[in-house]
Amino acid sequence: MISGVTVAVNYQATAKAHNLTTQAQLITRYNSAVEQLGSASPASRTGAVYALGRLALDSPYDRTVIVELLNNYVLSSIGPRAIGYEACAKAHPPPVEINAALKVLLNTLQPKRMSGDKPLDLSGSCLVEVELPGADLRCVIFDNVITHGASFERANFTGANMQQAELMESSFDGANFTQADLTEAKFGVSGDIASSEMARTVFREADLTKAELVEVDLSDADFTLAVLNGTNLSKSKFAGAIMATHLDKAVNLPPNIDRSVALPAPLPPSASSPSAPECRE
Repeated sequence: MISGVTVAVNYQATAKAHNLTTQAQLITRYNSAVEQLGSASPASRTGAVYALGRLALDSPYDRTVIVELLNNYVLSSIGPRAIGYEACAKAHPPPVEINAALKVLLNTLQPKRMSGDKPLDLSGSCLVEVELPGADLRCVIFDNVITHGASFERANFTGANMQQAELMESSFDGANFTQADLTEAKFGVSGDIASSEMARTVFREADLTKAELVEVDLSDADFTLAVLNGTNLSKSKFAGAIMATHLDKAVNLPPNIDRSVALPAPLPPSASSPSAPECRE
């Protein structure tokens, strides 16, 4: 019996020592990565970003802090600026370490998102030539974001807040905007600015009130239960699109869209704020 108790005590002491050693290693890794973020070397800063992403996966306890740190790091470089589309389009693409931070946040850590997590905040960002195909942008705050030459094919914007975003001259083919708030967002032509590519996009229960979808290819898009109150659809293409939604207040409908057929579909229960359940804190 005494021998058994001794073994148990020794095991507990060993486990405690191991946990303390592991925690010390995590702290050392975190401090080293944060220090490297301030390096003059782009390669060192990029390495620090990936090191923090790896640490967030290894230590769920530190994930929230690391996500907030990288979110603020991105905003310090590319937003919030509210500089207008023309100025954003002329801006340089984000430096390599900011691209890395976006990929770590949206491709590595966001898929681990849990209900109740604080949403990422990219509001007011200027995203020039960023490559984020398949990115996870669920619940992200994307208000007033400006894109130019960006790639968001197959990206998941479910429940995202995207009010007054100017998402121009970018690719959103196959993107999912289910329950996103796209009030007054712009995807279409404005002056000399070209439309975004948006074939096969999903807008189920999305709020597109007063949005601009001008000269946009929306072939095979799904607008089931979307809110198109005052949405401008001038010269857009809807070949194969699912339009089971209200269109009574939409403007400039193409002649091939039958307004009377679309009317019977009911509005979603909370059209003014179509937040996905997973986005509610």
